[in-house]
Amino acid sequence: MDITLTWRELLVAVFLATLVYLLEYAVFSRRRSRKTVDRDAAHVAELHALKDELSALKHRFDELEARIGATGAQEAGAAPTIYDYALQYAKDGMPAQEIAGRCGISVSEATLIVAMHQEKN
Repeated sequence: MDITLTWRELLVAVFLATLVYLLEYAVFSRRRSRKTVDRDAAHVAELHALKDELSALKHRFDELEARIGATGAQEAGAAPTIYDYALQYAKDGMPAQEIAGRCGISVSEATLIVAMHQEKN
């Protein structure tokens, strides 16, 4: 059996093959764009969830910061420590050796307190 194709038949076959290819491309690109839209919607939803979580964390941070500030204010009314006394003595101009003896801290600590106070003045 001899099969002979004319140019016209060959042209119709190429045209039909091209048409099928274009239809497949259109269908697959539409599916791909739907997936992209779905994926983008999922990303937007995730971003909104992260934004809400960030807002909640910021609110919690502000509460903790306020609580720490209140605790610091309460501690400000607490009894003075030996370092508070040492600082006051340094402000009064007392030498480091005498501060160390009165407060029960090392001479090095007292020297540091005196040096820090002298830099401020």
